[in-house]
Amino acid sequence: MTEQPLRRPTVAIIGSHPRSREDFDFSRRDCDVWTFNEAYGSPADKWCSYSTGIMQIHKPVIWRTTQNRNDPKHYEWLQNQDEVTVWMQEKYDDVPMSRRYPLDEIKAAYPRAYFTSSVAYAVALAVYLEYKRIEIYGVEMETQTEYGHQRNGVAYWIGFAEGKGIEVEMNAKGFFDTVLYAYEGEARIPLDFYKERIEHFTNYCDQAQEAYEKSKDAAFALMDTWVNDYKADLSGLEAMLTQMGQFAHNFGAVDGGRQLNEYYLKKCEKMQDEVGTYLIVKQEYESALHSCAKSLQEKMQEASIIGKELVEKHKAFSTLSNKEIRARIVDDFKEVLDKWVRANSEAGVMNGSQIEARQLMGKIDELLEAAGGEENAQLMVEPMQQDIEVLEGDLEKMLSNR
Repeated sequence: MTEQPLRRPTVAIIGSHPRSREDFDFSRRDCDVWTFNEAYGSPADKWCSYSTGIMQIHKPVIWRTTQNRNDPKHYEWLQNQDEVTVWMQEKYDDVPMSRRYPLDEIKAAYPRAYFTSSVAYAVALAVYLEYKRIEIYGVEMETQTEYGHQRNGVAYWIGFAEGKGIEVEMNAKGFFDTVLYAYEGEARIPLDFYKERIEHFTNYCDQAQEAYEKSKDAAFALMDTWVNDYKADLSGLEAMLTQMGQFAHNFGAVDGGRQLNEYYLKKCEKMQDEVGTYLIVKQEYESALHSCAKSLQEKMQEASIIGKELVEKHKAFSTLSNKEIRARIVDDFKEVLDKWVRANSEAGVMNGSQIEARQLMGKIDELLEAAGGEENAQLMVEPMQQDIEVLEGDLEKMLSNR
């Protein structure tokens, strides 16, 4: 067992999130107080006035440099302070108060080395040092933030601590506040919502299709003119083709949004016919989002490959050969162009579908929040709405310029 530097039965682990870090009373002396990285000792973090232990578990390249993003003088402080224990990957001679984090011992003592954050390391250390009580503040790790992926590791070690009979007080607001999966809190999107979205996208689809057809007719007419007269000015063709690709993508995007709503509307109606009600859980929309995002990358890559072939085919338009050869060049070019346009349209479908899947996830969050459910539900809505506004802004611009 690693010697415990302080012998109080309780340790308070204080993260930096302002929502709940201030709930801790820093005048307390009945517990050990662990903070993270530069929070204690940094002139910028005046909220942290007391600490008995610091978790600085990062590699030396992070804390030995003046380029530290939180405190350029952090290394200087580590070298000179002689009051607070600093838990690190190793015992370092240039940090007098450093102590080696007992990672090997913890891995040998417990069944799973599941560490996704410094907080997870802190809770595991508290378990290993046999504290009787753990209090946690300032550790929100909201699912829609950059720290969301770290949440599971902290939850694991909290559960592990409680399983060993250690009392854990989690003061972070919302960390464990959730509805009981499959028992309560499910929200369902009204069928009329799907119908309204379908009507919304159908209007855009009709206009986008018309805009694409006009751009296609103009490009094809110019190429046909060149077939009949090799002196025809083709300087505007490249811009026309680029516009065709953009129109095809935008048409696919609105069509993808329509298709997704049509799919879920039919599915809900089928469920209602079979069992008298319907329910699509948020995870299904999330799965659709990830699937569409993956397919989008594949379709974009496909469009890029065909686009390179199209560029090579376009070089043949510089020929001065006879009309018959020019006709074959154009026919060959149109064949590749058709593949490229189709790939752009399919990429658009995936793009529009993933944006709409996020919209449906946001609608679920909105309904849950209205019902008093997830506290942080609206975190999804703002970025989702931004994506929709960008897409629809592109469409409005496209339609006004056709």
